[in-house]
Amino acid sequence: MKKHILILIFFLTSMSSQASIKGLLNEFLEKNYLLKSNKLSVDESAQEFNALWASKTYFLNFSAGFNTTPSRSANREASDFEAGDFNNYNLSLNKTFNWGGEFSFNNRFNALKQINMFTQDISYSQNMGRDFLGKSFKLELAMANINKEKTEVIVKGANQALLQKFYMTFISAKFHRTMVNLQTEAKKRAVKRKDNIVKRVEAGILEKVDAYRAEIAVMAKEEDIKSARFSLNENLQEVSAGVHRKIQESEVPYFSLRKVVLPGEVKGDLESNFKVSEKKKEIKFIKENLKKIKRSFLPDINIRLSYKTEGSGFEVTDTLGEGNLGQGGKLAGSISLVIPLGYEQNKVDQASKRIALNRQQYQMKNLRSELDNMESGLKDRVEMVRKNIESATKRRRISAKTLEEQNRLYLKGRAPLDTVVIAEEQLILNEMRLAQFLLQLEQILVSQSIIYGDLENYLVSRGNN
Repeated sequence: MKKHILILIFFLTSMSSQASIKGLLNEFLEKNYLLKSNKLSVDESAQEFNALWASKTYFLNFSAGFNTTPSRSANREASDFEAGDFNNYNLSLNKTFNWGGEFSFNNRFNALKQINMFTQDISYSQNMGRDFLGKSFKLELAMANINKEKTEVIVKGANQALLQKFYMTFISAKFHRTMVNLQTEAKKRAVKRKDNIVKRVEAGILEKVDAYRAEIAVMAKEEDIKSARFSLNENLQEVSAGVHRKIQESEVPYFSLRKVVLPGEVKGDLESNFKVSEKKKEIKFIKENLKKIKRSFLPDINIRLSYKTEGSGFEVTDTLGEGNLGQGGKLAGSISLVIPLGYEQNKVDQASKRIALNRQQYQMKNLRSELDNMESGLKDRVEMVRKNIESATKRRRISAKTLEEQNRLYLKGRAPLDTVVIAEEQLILNEMRLAQFLLQLEQILVSQSIIYGDLENYLVSRGNN
């Protein structure tokens, strides 16, 4: 029955620890101010992409003015109607399209002293050269989108670093709480041993010196508890800063040393590493930039078609009616060709970007090589630490039995107190060593998940296991 109760207590404690870990992780991911600040950088980078689309909107322009011309001006136009004062009004609507076209609708009304004049024209131009079918614009969109994706990767990497720091502090707090727990248990044993010794001293079985030494052992454990708790409190302050509230000691679990349950193997793909992803985006951006530069060597060809009507009259309504597009007008077309001679600046830009591309590709090869070595080294360390944990678990169990036996022999007068103290210290050292190995394993597994760019998913899934 007692065995079943102990198993139930262990199960409930384990479930509580997992819940507290998962809860704190979710709280950090949801509430940390630095994480929220970094996410805004992604929203900000998206505006560059949106700004390109926004540039293809409609533009409405209106202007009005007046002019005073002397009636006998030497620069007077041929028509006497244009002499003297007049007001002018201009209204236009323009739009550029993502396929390299541009639409324009213009209205101009001049109110002279003797006559009114109104012109209206509509035109469309299409780029048939470097921006044919909007290819240059599409490259700009692609580059802006790559920049946005690169920012997302950088932010994910920065957030992963923040999460790593938070969790490393958390498991350090977990380790120091384990130290507090171990030293507290050791103090209980020391107090129990001291009480037994005092009774035997009073009965004349043992000497007072044994009671003094037992009292010193209790005091030493109290000092060890204070030291461990000081380190724990420092960690708790850092964890509290991560979630912006005070974390209680009870919210941090401790390593279970009596029944050690090791986490499973960490698996992943190095191509998901955030540094690799960032480098991929940089290479892709340069390649798109080279495509854009290549198109700049093409001539700038524009074909334009326009339809224009004109009207004049003494009455405003007659003038507007006559100048309306519905009336007979003039249809015109034109083609323009602009070819830069030499393309010297374009050639310099192209050579510079090719050098940058080669540099990024070499850096990518070096990064992949470093990650391969790191992955191999971490796997070896995991295997070594797992073996150390297995060995330390056995040593802790044997040390506990040794202390129990030394206590029994001492109370029977068959062993000196020194052997009990040595056995006690040996048990503490073995328990601390086991806790250190468990901490090392946690740290290595976190490092593994980081090189795979999967720390958040790993920790959240650990919270469920």
